Amino acid sequence: MAEQVFVDTGKYAISYPIRNWAQYNMGMFAALGGEIFDADGRPVLFEGANRDALEQIFDHYATIYGLGFAPASSAAANHDQQMPPVFAGDVVAMVSNNNAELRYLRPNLPPGEVENWSAAPLPHPDGADAGRFVAGGWVIALAANEADPAKEAAAAAWIEHMTDVNAQRDTNKAGGWVPTRPGVIEADPFYSDDPFMVTTVAALNAGGWVVPFNPLYPAVVTSLNEAIAQVVTGQQTVAQALAEAETAVMREYEAAR
Repeated sequence: MAEQVFVDTGKYAISYPIRNWAQYNMGMFAALGGEIFDADGRPVLFEGANRDALEQIFDHYATIYGLGFAPASSAAANHDQQMPPVFAGDVVAMVSNNNAELRYLRPNLPPGEVENWSAAPLPHPDGADAGRFVAGGWVIALAANEADPAKEAAAAAWIEHMTDVNAQRDTNKAGGWVPTRPGVIEADPFYSDDPFMVTTVAALNAGGWVVPFNPLYPAVVTSLNEAIAQVVTGQQTVAQALAEAETAVMREYEAAR
């Protein structure tokens, strides 16, 4: 598909925010049967079938970038930094957060061009039964503050307010996010009428995947994001990049034991 787009239009088929690679690929890793940690919390993503799944995904990106079907600049980009080629009309598709239309396209494209964009779930690997999409990533919790009961009470009041139905509805609609309260999604027409939100909710219902609640997960994300950047820029092979990522993650694991 990417090759056909390039032949027909001379444009890049797709842009990826590679610095956020784990955000939109770890659900796909899970869909291929990949496991990040074992039951004891030990990282196992670089072993056996898990490594095979990682290599399959890495090979895909190595091919896309190696053939020049994605902008080279996106190889070191986050969600914000990948946008200039998109705004310039050099890219026909992009991977981004579900609020990309509200955050990037509507404020920056000329009148009439926003309608040229639509939303679709990420394609899933051939070896997976279905796509799985990373859902969420924020945890808000109270911390005891015996030295200042007033601060503790204020923090509790704030959490009660920001998770309230009305706050969830208004804040998430303003930011283009997805509420954690299903009742808000079901009751507000925004989530059934807005085409980007319709796609988002459908993907969430089809296979929302929540990141592991493991303190080493940020180290995994960092190592994989750095590894894929090395691969798509041609600095390392897939095997070299994954070996380096494994060393970094296991170093963190041993230090935390």
